[in-house]
Amino acid sequence: MAINDSKKEYSDFIQQIRNDIDSLIHEIEGQTIHNETLRHYSMDLAMDSVPLIRFLKEARKQADISLSLYAQ
Repeated sequence: MAINDSKKEYSDFIQQIRNDIDSLIHEIEGQTIHNETLRHYSMDLAMDSVPLIRFLKEARKQADISLSLYAQ
């Protein structure tokens, strides 16, 4: 019983992290890549966030892997 509770808590924790990562990706893209004003003045500044977004997307994939392992 305690193991199942711990798995559930951990799964909920990872799901919250995944949701936070999604929020960060959305916020960063909105402020940089999808910000037409910023892109108009400096495409370099707008594209500076691309490596960070890639890193966050990879972190999201790892969270998905963890979720799939604990969903079993």
